Amino acid sequence: MMSRKLKIAVTDYWNTDLDQNYLYSLLKPHYDFELSDSPDILFFSVFGNDHLKYDCLKIQCIGENIRPNFHLCDYAFSFDETDTRNFQLPLFMMYPFFGEMRSGDYGLEVQSWRDTPKSSFCNFIFQNGRARERIHFCQQLMKYKWVDCPGEILNNRPSFDGDGDKWMEKLSFMKDYKFTVAFENASSVNYTTEKIFHALLVGSIPIYWGNPEVSTYFNPASFINCHDYSSFDDVIARVKEIDNNPELYHQYVSAPPLLPTSRCHSITEEAIVDRFDSIVQNLQLASPVSRTFAYKFTSLSIQIDACLRKTKRRCQAFVVRKIFN
Repeated sequence: MMSRKLKIAVTDYWNTDLDQNYLYSLLKPHYDFELSDSPDILFFSVFGNDHLKYDCLKIQCIGENIRPNFHLCDYAFSFDETDTRNFQLPLFMMYPFFGEMRSGDYGLEVQSWRDTPKSSFCNFIFQNGRARERIHFCQQLMKYKWVDCPGEILNNRPSFDGDGDKWMEKLSFMKDYKFTVAFENASSVNYTTEKIFHALLVGSIPIYWGNPEVSTYFNPASFINCHDYSSFDDVIARVKEIDNNPELYHQYVSAPPLLPTSRCHSITEEAIVDRFDSIVQNLQLASPVSRTFAYKFTSLSIQIDACLRKTKRRCQAFVVRKIFN
């Protein structure tokens, strides 16, 4: 069957490498994509405002804790519940090796990580200093035992960063630890990133905080869910109990990360392709949101805000130069 030709553009992503773009890579075998300045469909994310330059049907693709703005897009792929305009696609499902976890059929590399003896206690790998809950938790946990922190936050050992793939380096580092602090940046229903997934993938017990409904995705018997406890002190008491009870520890690491009832099983690559197919089939009938008054008003507000921020930064820089010159 011949692939349908479709003019597209991709913008405002954190990573501009299309080979690293999950949706583009997934859909490309099904469509003859032509990158164009006058696209039929625009894929855009949240790291910029170049999407405002386009007048076409727009799909917002969000991996962050941000909900789709349907004044700016026609459709979305995000962590929100699936409905007629949004398709639920949690961030962790877009990472390599998730298919292996879902099937339970691990390749040699992942299996070697899982089989590695966990000779170290716990790791904490974060770059964002604004998430105070996890910093406080780690500081409290270190009153019990040393926690290795190779990231920018609470850094107490050399970073594992090298010249290779940073996620592979992270996974290779985590494989030696019994526990992993796997806190999100913030707590929001259904927002779940790679943090819990990566720990479970390598056989490290995640200490998780973030999505209050995370147990509908991952097996609650395979991780420590902070939302099940009244305080971080109670969570740490549970960590101590598992750490000092080999039988209990084995129960956690031997539990399958995903249960048959996991919501992950309904979010398949086939379903994603089907959703995009339905968007394309209605392409000629759709009137893009970019031609509505709500879009024009929202777009203008964003541009004014960006201009004000830029002016503020320039004024601050001017004042600093005057002070020090």
